Order: sequence, then C-alpha cells, then structure tokens
Amino acid sequence: MMRTEEEMWDIIKRIDKAVDKNKDLEYVYDIKSALQWALRKISIERERTRIEGEIKEIRDKSGSIDEMDEVDFRKYIEFMDREFDRGYKDRDPYSTGNIADAFDWALGEISTDEFLSNRYMDLEKVRSIAPRRGGYKEMNEEEKKELLGIVDRMANLVKKINESKEKRREIWDRMHPIRADFMMDISMAKDEKGKKIYSNAQIRAAELTRRLRKNKEYQELEERRRVLRNAEAELVAEYNRLVDHKAILTGQDLEDRKLTF
Repeated sequence: MMRTEEEMWDIIKRIDKAVDKNKDLEYVYDIKSALQWALRKISIERERTRIEGEIKEIRDKSGSIDEMDEVDFRKYIEFMDREFDRGYKDRDPYSTGNIADAFDWALGEISTDEFLSNRYMDLEKVRSIAPRRGGYKEMNEEEKKELLGIVDRMANLVKKINESKEKRREIWDRMHPIRADFMMDISMAKDEKGKKIYSNAQIRAAELTRRLRKNKEYQELEERRRVLRNAEAELVAEYNRLVDHKAILTGQDLEDRKLTF
C-alpha cells in the first residue's frame, strides 16, 4: 500500500533539514525529487492506482545503478532530467541517488527504518558532514590543476569500469545458452527403463559442473570473464584511491563516493 502524502512530505522535510541546500549532496536530493514527483502524480485521488503501477514500472526498470551499463544509465538520467527537471546531463553513476529505493519506500514495500538506514539516507550522518562539504578549501593553482587531473582520471576509470561490465555481460550472454542446453539434457536424461538418470537437484548440479568443466568453449569464456572481473576490481581500487586523494586535496568527506565491488 502506498505511503500517504503526509509520510512523503515528512521525509522531504527531513532531507531539507539535513542537507540545507548543499549541492555536494545531490544524490540525497535525487531521493527528494523522486518523492516530489510521486506526490505530484498522486495529487488527484482517483489516479492513485494508475500511478502506483507507473511507479512500480519505473522502479523495476531502474534497478541497481551499480549494475547499469552506460546505455541504461543514460536512459535513467534522461528520465530523471525529463521528469524531475533538475539538470542531470553531466551526472555519473557515483554521484546519483537510486530512485528505486525511494519508490520501494513510497510503495510501502520497505519500512521507513530500512529506507532511512540506506547509506545515502542516513540523515544523521548527512547532517553531520554537510557543514564540511559546503565548499572547497582554498587551493593554489598547482592544487587546482592537480584536482582537475584527478577528476579526469576518475571519469576515465568510470568509463573503463562500465566497458568492463558490458564485456562481462556479453560473455555471460554466450555462456548462458551452453549452461541452458546442458541443464535441459540433464533434466530430460532417462535410462532404458524410462527413469530419470539424474534424480535429484544435487546430482543434477554435480553433472552440470562436470559437463561445464569439460566444455572448452565455456571454460575459455569463464576465464575471460574472470580476467575482466579481476581487472575491474583493480580499476575500482584505483578509483577509490583517487577519491581519498581528492578528499585530502579539497578538505571534503567523500567516503560515501567510493565504489564497492
């Protein structure tokens, strides 16, 4: 059951109180914008059922930002830019809030406590760091040049990480049919008496593993995927080191901008 307008307004007021127009906390404002959008949509009572369906559709399409490839993220940003009117053109995935979380809460599918416990919705923490994120410390020309270099390197790493995710997805798309064919053969296999050869899930799983290990194409694809994943982990680690460097240089608390892998 959808949250009431009063409940949504309460969260919006909490956000305003915590961030106090701090532009460095845009990802929290994304949550506010999503709730404001929902409020506009349900302002007419008879539309609530239709709007609930629309919100669910958007929520399901959004999913996790971390799992989006570049094309999906651009579509996500285009929707937010069009519907929320906040100027998302230059956003990257790591400074953007996940509106799916806001819609989960608005639809009543997660509790308020669970919603507010999300990293970027920990408003007590946001309130405590906001004053330190109000602006950059004074920097000389050399430091400014260094900061621009860090920003460029971070953007390049984001691009490489997204490209790696897309390659891993393409490889999996080739691996999946091989698994599916084996699983079908295993599930349908019968002896001369018509009894299933692989009679339970544990035996079927063991047989699938055996066949996959013997399949040269699958093993080559799996190795390529493993290599990409390891390289991606190194890219994420490098990105996070740059976040630390940027934090020291600017005097900001940027711990929540780090990537997870």
